[in-house]
Amino acid sequence: MCLLPAQYRRSDPVNPHLIDRFRETTTRFLERGSLPDSSLILDGPGLGCPTPILLLSLLGYQRFRELGEIHSFSASSYATLGFLAMHQGQFVSDELDIKRFNRENQKRHGIIPLWTLLSKTIQKIISRKHPFSGELVEAALRYLTSEEFCSMKVSQLPKNLFFWTYNETRKKFCKIHSESDLKDLTLSQLIRATTSVSLIYSPLSYRGFVYSDAISWPGVREIFRELRNQSQNCLFLHMNQQGAQGQTIYLKAHASGSGWKRVFVDFLYFYLGFNNLEYADIIIKGFFEGKPIDTNLKVKRHSPDLDIHE
Repeated sequence: MCLLPAQYRRSDPVNPHLIDRFRETTTRFLERGSLPDSSLILDGPGLGCPTPILLLSLLGYQRFRELGEIHSFSASSYATLGFLAMHQGQFVSDELDIKRFNRENQKRHGIIPLWTLLSKTIQKIISRKHPFSGELVEAALRYLTSEEFCSMKVSQLPKNLFFWTYNETRKKFCKIHSESDLKDLTLSQLIRATTSVSLIYSPLSYRGFVYSDAISWPGVREIFRELRNQSQNCLFLHMNQQGAQGQTIYLKAHASGSGWKRVFVDFLYFYLGFNNLEYADIIIKGFFEGKPIDTNLKVKRHSPDLDIHE
């Protein structure tokens, strides 16, 4: 793996320049408007890019609760729920558990290097069945948080949290929140409805409807546009863009080229049975080492890409 270009390696700790960029961009966002009038959008980062956790740790729990709206898509739902669990005393994994998380998740999936990827791909082509059960995405939440937390109802969540899913039955996007029609879902069901990529995992069936990961369906970019236009001050953790445009500040979620390449390489790492050390390092820094930004301190701005769109 050491022969791979740096942007494709997952054997190194998270790049400190990435953390600096996160801190600088988040500080700029906090300086632009009041929290109740501001919103946060977390793009779907795939299964190997947990940087939404870094962002939430920089914001801190008090700001997390005071923000007008926080919208989570796909795997960023793990970060949002994990951050909430951490501050409610419901996060049960320690640093050693986090270091083991990727390998344990591969074991739950029954990953055999190369064979699993080939056999599951053939199975999908021939039978059209989902290669993996959606129960596996629920198991990931249970590894990190308590059973009590996983059994909580969506109706018990803070009112500023919104999680997006796709209703395959009605062919429409819908948001899950404490006052929505899906408020009686447990948090385990919520994570399945928001992170079960339809090509890979069996989706959530609930009261006659089928719900899956919103990111994998056409039209999600229009949802992003509507959410940005509704906010006076929006921070958008995005898989491709960095910089400011109108009322939106984009923060690129990684330092690995284009978003699709990042997601694809992380996918290969997982399903080929490789370890992803960067993944664990990001989670540990976010949950156990990260501290909220002190906006009373002056942050030295040195990232030239803060005002550049890709």
